[in-house]
Amino acid sequence: MLYISPTDGLLGVHRKIKPTGVERIVWSEADGKSLVTFRTRIGKLGGLICWENYMPMARMSMYRKGVEIYIAPTADSRDEWISTMQHIALEGRCFVLGCN
Repeated sequence: MLYISPTDGLLGVHRKIKPTGVERIVWSEADGKSLVTFRTRIGKLGGLICWENYMPMARMSMYRKGVEIYIAPTADSRDEWISTMQHIALEGRCFVLGCN
């Protein structure tokens, strides 16, 4: 996941920690170094990719870093996913952008 500022360009990158399904054929697992947040004019941005959002310790890392706008890109659009996004918003006391 790339974090890009309209004024400053590339802020940083989050590499998916645990590739799911067939992604594992191409990509390997990453460590938690890329669990990052970025202070911006609109708030502190951060987030997780797809099923990483079901990993409690990864979410806690985002909350501990003070994420205010939590970004959650995924290919999932089921009703259960929306419930997960609502849960993260309540749990983390943050705004959540679930995009797919």
